[in-house]
Amino acid sequence: MSVNLSSQDLFDPALKRTLGEAIRENELSYGDLKLEIRESVCAENKFQIFDIVENLRRAGYEIRIDNFGSENGALSVLSSITVDGLKLDRSAISEMEQDEKASRLVDLILETAGYLKLPVIAVGVETESQLRLLKKKGCAFAQGHYFSRPLPVQEFEARFLSRS
Repeated sequence: MSVNLSSQDLFDPALKRTLGEAIRENELSYGDLKLEIRESVCAENKFQIFDIVENLRRAGYEIRIDNFGSENGALSVLSSITVDGLKLDRSAISEMEQDEKASRLVDLILETAGYLKLPVIAVGVETESQLRLLKKKGCAFAQGHYFSRPLPVQEFEARFLSRS
């Protein structure tokens, strides 16, 4: 399960307690919860965020940078904050079939992530051809409307969390 954290969430002194309560109430493990931080939040506050991210990782949470590749400071974020994965911004996915530059950018991000041993999740996959191209490029994870539209909580729980 992925949870997006805003800068307000990150700087909330009760964040670890709140996350811990959610884990216990839902009978999850720390590894079941993937915490996502937008690249722009990391870029704006990288020195303050560094300690928070390290503290969360030591507690057992996986941290991912969301919307990676949408900001100018992408590589500087990776050089200053240790994370467990990247979520490739949907703009690169939607343009990679028609735009050689976007396709090369996806290649570069996948190559860099591979070098850093970081998994990449392609966000915004809407077509089978996008999925095929991403697989060909070596991207092992994807999410988007091709797989499922966003679901209301009750439908999500019935579809994915039913214990029967």
